[in-house]
Amino acid sequence: MFVRKFTRRRADGSTYAYLVMARTYREGKRVHQEEVCRLGNLDELQVDGQLDRLIRSLARFSRQRWVVADETGIPQVRTPSGLSQGGDQVP
Repeated sequence: MFVRKFTRRRADGSTYAYLVMARTYREGKRVHQEEVCRLGNLDELQVDGQLDRLIRSLARFSRQRWVVADETGIPQVRTPSGLSQGGDQVP
């Protein structure tokens, strides 16, 4: 699965972008992409912090390490177990 950004033009000429979670699957020799869910308007997701919360939430289930800066700008290393290690030490 992956996240895709779509940009659309309104009748008044202005544009907006929204995010979609999608998946790719194969049917015979043809490859298709299917929308799994619409995450919402990109500007709205960024303004109220929903996008950052979603990324942090998904990172908890990752097997890789993620470096995330908190509100103070201090990096927090997210380990595969989901535990945080503060400071600027990145393994």
